[in-house]
Amino acid sequence: MRRVLLVLAFVAGALRAPSVRADADQDRYERSERVLEATSGPSAVWWNGWALGFGVCSVAQGAVALAARDRGLRVDSAVGAASCGLGFAGVLLEPRTAIGASAELRAMDASNPRARRARRLRAEALVAQVAREQREGRSWVPHVLGGAVNLAGSAVLWLGYQRYLSGWLNLLGGTLVTELQIATRPTAAMVGERELHSGAYRFWLAPAPGGLAVGAGF
Repeated sequence: MRRVLLVLAFVAGALRAPSVRADADQDRYERSERVLEATSGPSAVWWNGWALGFGVCSVAQGAVALAARDRGLRVDSAVGAASCGLGFAGVLLEPRTAIGASAELRAMDASNPRARRARRLRAEALVAQVAREQREGRSWVPHVLGGAVNLAGSAVLWLGYQRYLSGWLNLLGGTLVTELQIATRPTAAMVGERELHSGAYRFWLAPAPGGLAVGAGF
């Protein structure tokens, strides 16, 4: 009789394990989805806001450069328009994974356990990708690239046209804009990824012949 009870307990534990894994999959998917939703809106605002700002700046300064009669103002505006144009191009090249991630997950099949597990894995992969993009956006690279663009514009004013004050103003203003652009980047995925990893594994105990079986999974 004791053996029969142990076998039944083992079977019950074995049947329970897939259910626990399914619950863990759903929990981790929901947590990943919340991270992506939290960063989707701010990312869209950041991307559209900076693209619009640089675009308007480039067009406005280009118009002034074409209409200005004063040579100095024309030169300053032309350099400003070029700098804003490069900023606009830089924003267009920014990855927009965060903006469409939630929509991609909602479109995925979730009709069976295998599909839901695949969706969970994709959600976690998207969180990792967006977090990596956010870290890269705050690394030394954008600081250096922005500084190079600002310095190049100022060098044109200094060396090409002897516009020394305008050159310093261009360098100072461009640096402030660059740092503000970097500082306002969303960081929700970076934070969310760390929280997901902090609860990456779930352990459970199940009766087994002669004792207990230990299981672990996501």
